[in-house]
Amino acid sequence: VGVDSEPTAQSIPPPVTDWENYGGITRSVRLLAVAATFVDDAWVRLERDGMIAADIALAGPGAANRAVTLRIASLGVSHQARTDAQGKAQVRFPKPAGLALWSPDSPRLYDVEVDAGADRWRDRIGFRTIAVDGPRILLNGKPIFLRGIAIHEEELGANPTRDMTPAAAHALLSLAKDGLHANYVRLAHYPHNETMLRAADAMGLIVRSEIPVYWRIAFDDPAALETARRMLAENILRDRNRAAIGLWSIGNETPV
Repeated sequence: VGVDSEPTAQSIPPPVTDWENYGGITRSVRLLAVAATFVDDAWVRLERDGMIAADIALAGPGAANRAVTLRIASLGVSHQARTDAQGKAQVRFPKPAGLALWSPDSPRLYDVEVDAGADRWRDRIGFRTIAVDGPRILLNGKPIFLRGIAIHEEELGANPTRDMTPAAAHALLSLAKDGLHANYVRLAHYPHNETMLRAADAMGLIVRSEIPVYWRIAFDDPAALETARRMLAENILRDRNRAAIGLWSIGNETPV
């Protein structure tokens, strides 16, 4: 693997104070062996109209016209669909009567599976809606006041690193959830490790997630703008199944 970490004027963030430019791969990497045709992506969520919706995408030579099944075993849910010529399928059904909505007071998660023949996709997903009504933020249709802090992604302890294992993420977020009675955290300046988002899901913390659109961004440079757009799209793609996500931030400590 070759990694080029050289900063340029088009980088996000650009060469600027506090952003020391260390190189290399700084987070864990997994190699996954999958079937020739596999579930490449699934986005599962509760819509504001009360429907559970799933967008499923297969990849591989047999992706088109293939049967897929979405299951939530603890709710007795099993719904089938068939992919189109591009390997994509949509599933929509009314939320089950027994569905418990995710909230900071009750962060309920469900095991969700998508079957596509030889491959099976799994995730743990909470179902909630977030909306705005004038100055009010509505969680599951009810006003909520966000109480929280901004934090960096760092281990606790005498010799902290940024090896954010699930235990390290839980310990850090516990200072906000239990120590400060927070219901919200800003995962500051950059997309934090996925373990942080999953811990927030399980613990019941609403998250503001952001990309490093920081001081001195070359906003009028098409290359810089495209980099920022790609970074935000990748951030959303990774974390859009997390019930904890309440806000996608597109700027922090930027000029007006």
